[in-house]
Amino acid sequence: MDGSRTRVSIAVALTVAVVVVDQAAKALAERARPTTPNPALAFNIATGPARVLAVFCILMLGLFLCVIGRWTVQIGISPAFLALIAGGGIGNTLDRVRLGAVRDFIPTPWAIVNVADIAVAAGVLALVVATIARVRSLRLASCRIALDLPTLRATIVRDNTI
Repeated sequence: MDGSRTRVSIAVALTVAVVVVDQAAKALAERARPTTPNPALAFNIATGPARVLAVFCILMLGLFLCVIGRWTVQIGISPAFLALIAGGGIGNTLDRVRLGAVRDFIPTPWAIVNVADIAVAAGVLALVVATIARVRSLRLASCRIALDLPTLRATIVRDNTI
């Protein structure tokens, strides 16, 4: 198996693992005490029928993975961060489809969250940090990232103007 297939396989396995752990944690939490149903998206920014929100989440996750995910991998950032985001998104979408709301059960000072929320937050934070580090390392090597929007390709090019 070549390197890119191995990375993709690991990312898929991590995505599945996040979904499984999230769903198991929610089931265990539900047995211990009732979880808090959360019918809205992202700190109540968006509300609406559960199925509509689920479709919206699937479309946004797909768009994110097709564009940002593709660019991220093309510039040499681990797909593991994308897997955390995808696994969390899928875990919460499963709740919306099956139960009409996401099950939250971990209290924090800001909100009540779940394993999927933590995975998404960790994935986004890691992706931002890794992207900043990658851009800095490319600058030090007199390179830059070129984005070709029509083909949705990101390439690393030697930049003689830096």
